[in-house]
Amino acid sequence: MPTGEAYAGGGMYMRPRDFLKFGQLYLNGGTWHGVRVVSAAWVSQSTARQVDRQDGSEDGFGWHRHVLQAGTRRFQTYEASGNGGQLVVVVPELDLVVATTAGNYGQYNLWRQIRESLVPAVMRTVEP
Repeated sequence: MPTGEAYAGGGMYMRPRDFLKFGQLYLNGGTWHGVRVVSAAWVSQSTARQVDRQDGSEDGFGWHRHVLQAGTRRFQTYEASGNGGQLVVVVPELDLVVATTAGNYGQYNLWRQIRESLVPAVMRTVEP
């Protein structure tokens, strides 16, 4: 940043399929094709509830946690997200990762619909 402070919250460029792989790495407990990349302890700790947010959701370490409803069922999820609609949402109970990219910068009310409408629509198509 111009102030000299590190900023790790943006500026990363990933292809959508690589963003999806990142979510899959965490869904797999930190392994990729049988190779340990991230410790299982860190995956567990970083995706667990660490902070309660004012909107009723929770945060882990670098992950936002939400409960999403698909039909009559509710599922705990965790996600990494970026301004504009870049989302990787992990639904452990369904063994599911959903990744999206978009360019709707500064339009949270628009791109949050990805999480609140699109992801639950995908979840309804997956058998638990």
